[in-house]
Amino acid sequence: MHFRYPTTISLFDTDASGLLFYGSLFRLTQSCFEAFLSTKNLPIERWITGDLPALPVRKLDAEYRAPLRAGAQIEVSITNISTGTTSLTLTYSVVDMDTQTECATATITHVALDRAEKKSVTLPTEVARLISEPAS
Repeated sequence: MHFRYPTTISLFDTDASGLLFYGSLFRLTQSCFEAFLSTKNLPIERWITGDLPALPVRKLDAEYRAPLRAGAQIEVSITNISTGTTSLTLTYSVVDMDTQTECATATITHVALDRAEKKSVTLPTEVARLISEPAS
């Protein structure tokens, strides 16, 4: 386990049926990713306007396994991280803390991008090392 991010499903996160909206799953995983980066002293600001390459999403995949409703206490966890030359892939698990049920999984691949050239670049070595270190 690389990182755990406890949060609550808000009404805003649900659709008309009262269940977690598909797009909200990705908002929750991105919030988890931002919090994780901060713990590594790699805050999101450095990726957006700072000295690190941009990290746009290249590919995403999700699977719902059980319903999540507004008010549910959940834990979004980064369960696996793999780095490539120019990319970073994170696997997430979303667990309902009341039932201890894994309700969703997601895999998101980011590509390191030079903002000026709009081309992929090598993921900085130090960044790849920091991100890949398991939680202590």
